Amino acid sequence: MSSAASQSLINLLLESGVPSGEEAVQLVSNLNGGSWVGQVLDSGKVDEQRFLGAIGNFFRVPVVSIDAKKIDRATLSILPSRFVFQHHILPIEVKENSVVLATYDLFNSIGRQLASQLLKKPAEWVLVPRAQLLRAMKTLYGVGAETFDEILKTNRAFEVLQDTEIAIELNADDPEASVVKFVNQIIREAIFERATDIHVEPLENDLRIRYRIDGILHEVAVPPQLRVL
Repeated sequence: MSSAASQSLINLLLESGVPSGEEAVQLVSNLNGGSWVGQVLDSGKVDEQRFLGAIGNFFRVPVVSIDAKKIDRATLSILPSRFVFQHHILPIEVKENSVVLATYDLFNSIGRQLASQLLKKPAEWVLVPRAQLLRAMKTLYGVGAETFDEILKTNRAFEVLQDTEIAIELNADDPEASVVKFVNQIIREAIFERATDIHVEPLENDLRIRYRIDGILHEVAVPPQLRVL
């Protein structure tokens, strides 16, 4: 990283509430290749709203709040759920000439470039607080949604092989591993929510999952991909 770029990041951190230049320099120098914004937020040394505001000014991108209830399925289908969860980039609106994408980390240049390649329209970026974005993702896609992309991909590949009668030995562990991963995500989420019970109820065309929290059953969102399995 050039000295000019480092100084820009240091100034951004100082604007965001980092108490001293020394601590700002340490935050910049301690980057380990992951999400820089995530690392800074995890450090607890910045005020998130001020930090997002400073990033927004740096990139000339607005900071907004999002309402998951106003985002429809057609908009969500623009990007694969696995990509959304991996890069924390959420499509929130389709306009005539652009697609509005929400993230809390505009420094994720790889994710931004990949999103632009996946879209058929130019991307219009907005910044959203991290907790709000992650909560919206969980509400919209459901627990374990990113895993179901893997399951569906495996199933479709198997169907193609059956149709063309190509004699290729499939790795039987792949679909099982994806299912196990999905179940583990359900359990991890239940532990995080401090649930005492997990109720899994298969319906005719759906699957209902409920957690018992403080004696009350709460239904959790599940991936819409379940309906095509």
